[in-house]
Amino acid sequence: MGFLMTHNCAKCDEPFETRGRKTVYCSDLCRFEANYKVSKNPDECWVWLGSVSHNGSGVFKLGTKMVKAHRHSYELTVGPIVPGGKIYHICPNKLCVNPRHLRCE
Repeated sequence: MGFLMTHNCAKCDEPFETRGRKTVYCSDLCRFEANYKVSKNPDECWVWLGSVSHNGSGVFKLGTKMVKAHRHSYELTVGPIVPGGKIYHICPNKLCVNPRHLRCE
């Protein structure tokens, strides 16, 4: 199990504890948010700076699963995606994760 260690999150600077695991973020949300550049204008693109898939979409590992960054952003801010639902960008930027630029169909 390991011993309890206290760290400060690299994103929000809040203290958090782990059992010997090396991690720099207190939550999946902080880890996700650390991987994109947010404009001060909420209507502009939020550009994903993390890993990119072969088709040009942002991706990252959540637990043991690879997920698409724009889909995760939509679920974090809008809510669950219906089974079989597709998330489309209304802007031309495939690396945008701004939920205002995403729609579900």
